[in-house]
Amino acid sequence: MTKCPKCNEDIKRLKLVVTKIQTIYYDGKDFDEDEYSYPTDTTEEWVCPECDYVFEDFDDGYVTEFLENDKLKEIVSEKLKEIKKA
Repeated sequence: MTKCPKCNEDIKRLKLVVTKIQTIYYDGKDFDEDEYSYPTDTTEEWVCPECDYVFEDFDDGYVTEFLENDKLKEIVSEKLKEIKKA
């Protein structure tokens, strides 16, 4: 199982947090959302679902590889333990 480097909890998935700042104009009477509303900034962060630790420089492909490789490492580790016991 993949472990978070901060809280050491087992994690099966990561959480993608998307923060969007949007500019909307107001003229004292009406909000002008249709004509003058546009996103001014957007950030994306991959985080641990348990403690919200931010994994730096993650892209979709790397996240998949990260989760799959840790599962493989665990399987290999368990097999090695079984071999040593035999």
